Amino acid sequence: MASFVLGAEAKKAAFANCLLNLGGVLVFLPFLKSFCNSMTIFTLDPSLQVAYAHLLFNLITVSIFFPLRHQIIKIVERKSFLIS
Repeated sequence: MASFVLGAEAKKAAFANCLLNLGGVLVFLPFLKSFCNSMTIFTLDPSLQVAYAHLLFNLITVSIFFPLRHQIIKIVERKSFLIS
């Protein structure tokens, strides 16, 4: 929503970020309970568990989708008519 007032490139970046996060959620959803439970391995502090979960989510999501970056770019560029 913040990119609505920005230029086309910012809107494309926001759209790509949304795609990446949506893909990550779809990948993590089947493993969510075990992923959340595994955060206790790192620390018992709930605030640090959230921070570690966020970090691991992003690292794993990027690791999975990095090889698909060219396809993601094509999708973002193809949908650019929605952005302008």
